[in-house]
Amino acid sequence: MSAKLGYKVKLREINPEAVVHPTVDARFEFSDVPQCAGFGPYRPQAPRNHKKFAHFYIDLTNQFCDAKTCHVFINGKIAYRDQHHLATPFAETLEPAVEKPLF
Repeated sequence: MSAKLGYKVKLREINPEAVVHPTVDARFEFSDVPQCAGFGPYRPQAPRNHKKFAHFYIDLTNQFCDAKTCHVFINGKIAYRDQHHLATPFAETLEPAVEKPLF
């Protein structure tokens, strides 16, 4: 991925032990914050491995992908309804993978 000026776009790496500003803590606790496309939970990718915020993220990559390929059909079910949404029958199979880290 690259930006318009030719710079490579890269996710900023954050030390998992880094001290964060109190306003970052506050934003994670809000149910909705203003975003480009409306409102939603504050979940930027950069702090996903920070010890304080990792519990806000669930990585389901291993449910879709192996070492080489991300699959469209999984266990006989189509994984995606369209470019941005999971197909409901497949999404229902993810319940255990989502439930485990939450409860």
